[in-house]
Amino acid sequence: MGVLFRRKHSKCKKCRHKVIPRGIIVMWSGSIRNIPKGWRLCNGTKGTPDLRDRFVLGTGTTSEIGKKGGRNSVVLTVDQLARHSHTGSGTTTADGLHSHFGRTTEIGDHRHSFTSERTGFQLFRVGGDALATTPGSKFINATEPAGGHFHDFTTNLTGVHSHDFKFDTNKVGQSSPIDIRNPFFKLAFIMKVRCRHRMNHHKILKKIKLRNPGK
Repeated sequence: MGVLFRRKHSKCKKCRHKVIPRGIIVMWSGSIRNIPKGWRLCNGTKGTPDLRDRFVLGTGTTSEIGKKGGRNSVVLTVDQLARHSHTGSGTTTADGLHSHFGRTTEIGDHRHSFTSERTGFQLFRVGGDALATTPGSKFINATEPAGGHFHDFTTNLTGVHSHDFKFDTNKVGQSSPIDIRNPFFKLAFIMKVRCRHRMNHHKILKKIKLRNPGK
């Protein structure tokens, strides 16, 4: 595994050289079913952290050891997009010499009122009523109601022409998650949980107790 510590193990008198202390975590390229004795797969059980499908990030403070974070994918929001805008313009095709026609909407029975200047001794008839006024005065009257009706109109010919215009694009996209994981190569993380010499020592003590129950 490529990691050797040349110092005395604090809890095993027989381990004086080349000690791998308990708690160290390394990557294992062998079969998970063939993990060395004294080591356990880091799967979150029996005192091991769950490092399956996770990257390990180094920390410089003890308080952050064991902290989890990150995600495999992300969905971008509008605020995370680069600042940008969409603009557009165009020109319609020329339609030749033409005019436009149409009709007003019906507004129902109504009158039109007006004010007229008197220019002399004249008699005016508006809506069937004769109106006599003095010189220099004004009079106000209204047309007779014509009932509900429309007004048709036609514009003047404007010659061959086109029209400029602007537009906004329609919304596109599905807001699908984006995989943000780096290229990877999978290995198993294993953790040293017991010293091999201490394992053998416990086995020997167990055998002694079985042979000498009273001791």
